[in-house]
Amino acid sequence: MSYRATSSIMWDVHNVKVSHQTIRNWCEAVASIIHPVLEFYPYDLSNSITGDETYLKIKGVTNYVFFMFDSVKKNNNFLPCVCQT
Repeated sequence: MSYRATSSIMWDVHNVKVSHQTIRNWCEAVASIIHPVLEFYPYDLSNSITGDETYLKIKGVTNYVFFMFDSVKKNNNFLPCVCQT
């Protein structure tokens, strides 16, 4: 899916106005955080990784939490990754 299409969906579905460049910047930032975790994961994974994210605000500080797992093998070995903004 393109960055522009993602931006359009964010507006149509969630009523959140965000530019395609912001979507691109976010994707690059998340990829740089998640790549080292996936690169050195000690289990035998398939080529299909699924992920989800959420954010938590703790004492006024926003933290993003990403959960990655193997979508083919459906194992319960989660890869949590936390980053602070």
